[in-house]
Amino acid sequence: MSELRFIEDDNRGLPRKARVSGPKSSFAAFLIRKGLVKSERQANILMVILALIMAGAIVYININTFSSPVVDEDSAVIL
Repeated sequence: MSELRFIEDDNRGLPRKARVSGPKSSFAAFLIRKGLVKSERQANILMVILALIMAGAIVYININTFSSPVVDEDSAVIL
């Protein structure tokens, strides 16, 4: 019988850090393509900072929207 060989080129023998792969997130790839960041790690840090800023803005807007208005007792109309 003939000998059957499979040549696998999937880098399974290399350690995890030695494998070459692109950014996992398409938004991270977008940030790298635009030149805003140089690596996937920097893209992730930037996205976390943006998420925290947006969460803070949402909380600020909701507090201002749903807080009770300040009423000046002298100018209040009593019906």
